Amino acid sequence: MKKIEEIKENISKINDPLEMVRFLDEIQINTAKWCEQNCPEEVIFENGTEIEITISGRMQFLNSIQ
Repeated sequence: MKKIEEIKENISKINDPLEMVRFLDEIQINTAKWCEQNCPEEVIFENGTEIEITISGRMQFLNSIQ
């Protein structure tokens, strides 16, 4: 199953705004970790601190098989 399919399935079960906020934060964290390991060129650093993941990196994460 691709990560995007898993995320869509999980989102459909969310009924609470706080739960959605937590879930979206978790996606961001997991995307950053995945990109650092699998496509580090898609991680943008500033002063040695990760500040953003490129759109390409996010797409690669969502298309990855989990």
